[in-house]
Amino acid sequence: MRSISGVLLLCVTPLGGFGQLADPVAGMDLLGDPLPTAATARFGTYRLWQGATVGAVAISPDGKLVATAEANKSRLLGPKHTLGSSGGEIRIWDASDGRLIRKLAAPSNWNGNSLAFSPDGKRLAVGASNKISIWDVTTGQMVVKLEEDRGIFSGIGFSSDGKYLHATKPVSPGQPGALQVVAHRWDAMSGKLLKSWPDTVRDKATAPLGQLVQISLSVSPDGRTLLKGYWKAPGADGNELRLFDAESGKQMGTIGGLSADPSLPVFSADGKRFAIGQGQSTYVGTLSGEPGLIKIAERADALALTPDGASLVGLRNNQVTVWDAKTGKQARKPATLDHNRFVWSKSPLATDGKIMATGDGESVRLWNFATGTEHLPRSGHNRPVQYVNFARDGRSLFSSDGQAMWRWDLFTGKGDRLTQNEVAARPGGATGRVSSDGRIWIQGGGGLNQNVTLTEVATGKKLGGVTVPDMWSKPDANAATGLVAWMRQDGLIRLTKFNGDTVREFGHSGPTIQTWIWSHLLCFSPDGRQLLTSFAYGQRGQAAFRHYISVWDVATGREIRRLPITRPDTSPAHLACAAFSSDGRMVAVGQYIENLLGGKGEPMVSVWEVLSAQECKKFGSHEGAILTVAFSPDDRRLASGSDDGTILYWRMVHEPAVKDGDLTDDRLQALWKDLAGDASNAVDAVWLLSARPQQVLPLLKANLRPVQSGPQEPIQKLIDDLGRVDFPMRDRATKGLEKLGEKAIPALTRALAKKPLPEVRRRIQLLLDKAEAQLHGTSKEALQPLRAIAVLERMRTAEAIALLRTLAEGAEEARLTQEARASLARIEFKSD
Repeated sequence: MRSISGVLLLCVTPLGGFGQLADPVAGMDLLGDPLPTAATARFGTYRLWQGATVGAVAISPDGKLVATAEANKSRLLGPKHTLGSSGGEIRIWDASDGRLIRKLAAPSNWNGNSLAFSPDGKRLAVGASNKISIWDVTTGQMVVKLEEDRGIFSGIGFSSDGKYLHATKPVSPGQPGALQVVAHRWDAMSGKLLKSWPDTVRDKATAPLGQLVQISLSVSPDGRTLLKGYWKAPGADGNELRLFDAESGKQMGTIGGLSADPSLPVFSADGKRFAIGQGQSTYVGTLSGEPGLIKIAERADALALTPDGASLVGLRNNQVTVWDAKTGKQARKPATLDHNRFVWSKSPLATDGKIMATGDGESVRLWNFATGTEHLPRSGHNRPVQYVNFARDGRSLFSSDGQAMWRWDLFTGKGDRLTQNEVAARPGGATGRVSSDGRIWIQGGGGLNQNVTLTEVATGKKLGGVTVPDMWSKPDANAATGLVAWMRQDGLIRLTKFNGDTVREFGHSGPTIQTWIWSHLLCFSPDGRQLLTSFAYGQRGQAAFRHYISVWDVATGREIRRLPITRPDTSPAHLACAAFSSDGRMVAVGQYIENLLGGKGEPMVSVWEVLSAQECKKFGSHEGAILTVAFSPDDRRLASGSDDGTILYWRMVHEPAVKDGDLTDDRLQALWKDLAGDASNAVDAVWLLSARPQQVLPLLKANLRPVQSGPQEPIQKLIDDLGRVDFPMRDRATKGLEKLGEKAIPALTRALAKKPLPEVRRRIQLLLDKAEAQLHGTSKEALQPLRAIAVLERMRTAEAIALLRTLAEGAEEARLTQEARASLARIEFKSD
């Protein structure tokens, strides 16, 4: 089988497509592919997804296998942030159903530029830069490795009997304006070099006007014919192709009449024909020395000849056209291929006239050669999933890739693509973004002088618009507070009303961290009380940065938590997306953990408890980078969308059959103790306790009491003493206020607003900072009652709400009081 490098491949008899789904099986998706641990469903499929730009494709001679190789592994995870990784993975697919059969882990920096199956289909040759490897397809082992110091191999292909491998590569001889091109023949079993055909070609731009110079050398797949191109200086006529017998060196024929530079030639598998693109035309010739070329008055970005040389296929601007290679007449009108990304063109194509394959962006898609229709139509996205959003009833999930929208049934796992009318009826269509609370469509944002339009999802009513002069992150909006937030390039966060009026600015700016700093993630908690941002920082010029998530109090602009996303082993965690749970107590982060030792990184979703700033859950993984995450309305499930075109549906908590009263006293006390422990156990304990209100409420009533207000007159006296001349009195007042902690916050805040003397202002600010730290503290004593509030909120029974109201009547400055009030507000908000 000849070398096949480029975008179109051929497969054989069409079987079932991706849309033919079976009933779901535990641990498997609807197509029968395994699910990661804790995932209960996969919407869409990652079949035929390469994971990096497809640089080369090939098909086995029997049409049963498709091979793909990476051109590069770089991917964009956020503004100004490109992640690169070494390695050059080759993947082998079943052409009948798109299943991934095997991955060939090529060494570092082996990004493939050409592929070829042996005639028996048992071996695969991979050309990558100055290396060629031959792999056993059955075992996945590399059996031969060829390597040279310089040049890039091209035109790789086996001889018709499979004994030899041929390839061409340029090597600089060190002469000005000259380049040595060498065609090689190796023993395909041992890798021994058997023969070379060196030729010195020249840069025609440096040649004297009118001088005919050789500028190209190609070898036919069977190694029998050398095709050399001779070109005159720019503007001159008389360019020609010359054919030579590879063994004797005898010239077999000359083909003239060319007036522009050609593309690299493609050959038919039988070794009789070749085709080239030249200028705005395409030409077909024979390797038997027959004079003249058949001219086709169209230029294609990529070409292929069928194995028998009877038909020529050309691809340009996502359209495939077929011509009769003997007459040049169009055999079929152009068929438009619906690619999901830029097609890796300017390379040869391959087809046997039945099935084509296109490598577009990071995936491969198979097409019916005769009709141009997709051979394996997907049930799901062909493009990266840009956002996911749960319906408020919790029964379905919406997803968008920027062009198409899908609705997924969360009980069956089956999906339907929304019609154009359904998409048009949504305020933002397929291109808008939904706000983090799911109630507002946001269009625009990201960059300089951007207009942001806000529309209510439920009614389509326009809520307002903001013109942003400097936006570093995508904006978010919140219906509960009527606020819009975005990140400026200098690291400051700006809050405005829906009409654009500025409310507040806060965040990190230049002097805060004396290093280069940026952020691109930003979202509100659903109740609008908290705002999440991501930051990366490190010294300029360093490859790795430290990453973290900041959680801000919207009312005060204070940073209340910092989640240390960067792992202890210092592997960089590249953040791509984040979302709050419905109660704001958890944050899900989509990230890509880079492998510092090379090879593929690890896409994963981590879930963090805001109260403790601890990681409580970890899910992985998609085949590609995770671009969007969302909690279900009840927070019991999590959805993540990836650039592999799939959505995974994760189980946040394992829920066996629950019966109120089924906990033993010892188990109940153990769960109560877990509320004061690490986040992983505490989050599970919240779910288990909230599912048994009759048994658990007596325990909570016995352990939760409203916080009593402190005596106001002594607090004011202590504040007054901060300004005394007597230093020991000032010091005693400071220690007394520090001991009161969060109870002194309201009085201290009022005193600071009166603009006291600098020394008093300094002491008050220090006291407020310490009190705020205590208010948002993470001690066991602080965590246990606050997590108990979460249990009551998830119960949502009349008795649980009554206890919340009792706790909400406590001291205004107490954290327990504030959390109880926030829980009541969320319960009321969700019931709207």
